[in-house]
Amino acid sequence: MATERFEYTGAFKFRAFWQAVYPGAMLAIMAWMATIDVFEFKWWAPLAALGLAAWMVFELVKAFRAMRFAVSLTDEGIEVDGQSARWSEIERAELRRLGIGSTPVIRLHTAAGAVLSIPAATSSLPYIAGVVRGRVTSVSELA
Repeated sequence: MATERFEYTGAFKFRAFWQAVYPGAMLAIMAWMATIDVFEFKWWAPLAALGLAAWMVFELVKAFRAMRFAVSLTDEGIEVDGQSARWSEIERAELRRLGIGSTPVIRLHTAAGAVLSIPAATSSLPYIAGVVRGRVTSVSELA
């Protein structure tokens, strides 16, 4: 098997991007309203602007993480978001049936104690689950 690479689905990346745009748009509307004297800002205006800016930075960090996330499968092992493990190092795997977005549905536990989590919004998730079932000896299916 050559190296196969899977990322978040396009819809998840799209949503992550627009979640970062929303607080920025609110901040821009707030600034615009202040310049045309439509709304009188009191003592709370700087606090609201600071809160919106912090929210925007938080969402941008999440969006960039979503853009960089990847799962790579090879004959030798698996790499999840930069953390890799050989198939022989994985002691057990947990597969969950239900999950939304960045909720982990596949968790791989290594002998070293590391846990590799694959979220629900990963493209080709059923294929990845099939490869894990075929490569890991102890697989538990959870509800």
